[in-house]
Amino acid sequence: IRVIGIDSVNVSHEIRTALWEKLAGEWNVIDQLYTKAITLEDLPETLAALLAGTHQGRTIVEVSQAQ
Repeated sequence: IRVIGIDSVNVSHEIRTALWEKLAGEWNVIDQLYTKAITLEDLPETLAALLAGTHQGRTIVEVSQAQ
């Protein structure tokens, strides 16, 4: 994580620890992110959206095992 414009060297250890605890706890938004599962067939369209800068959220590529 980058906190641009903040020089953490000038912040006390206690404050930094408290902030990291908040980031790992009540400020943790990872579960609130939009997540979409796609197949390998959907990958070209998703990659195009990534390159165009229009992709949002997390994408999980489901790879099925060939029988």
